[in-house]
Amino acid sequence: MNKIIIIYQFCSYSFNHVAHYLSSQQFSKQPLIPIGCLTTAYFLGSGIRSFYDRDASRSQTMMRARVGAQFATLLIFMGYAGMEAINFKIAPGYHPKDEEEK
Repeated sequence: MNKIIIIYQFCSYSFNHVAHYLSSQQFSKQPLIPIGCLTTAYFLGSGIRSFYDRDASRSQTMMRARVGAQFATLLIFMGYAGMEAINFKIAPGYHPKDEEEK
């Protein structure tokens, strides 16, 4: 019974964070991160369901796909972080569109 309560609390906590992320400006700036998270969650759920159904080969395939989805999401996250850290204004020959019109 305690495990069910802990899982419920974790799921509600996670749902609140996802709902806050989707309603914030971050989703419009970084739309691929929640897509990657949902893909990872799908593969995790499918793998656990396959494990429950005692389908070992499908469970293994889903867990490998989950690891791949996690890796892709991490790369996307690092890509967004890198793009925010780069300052193009210091690059030689860079002319933003706003300055070209003036």
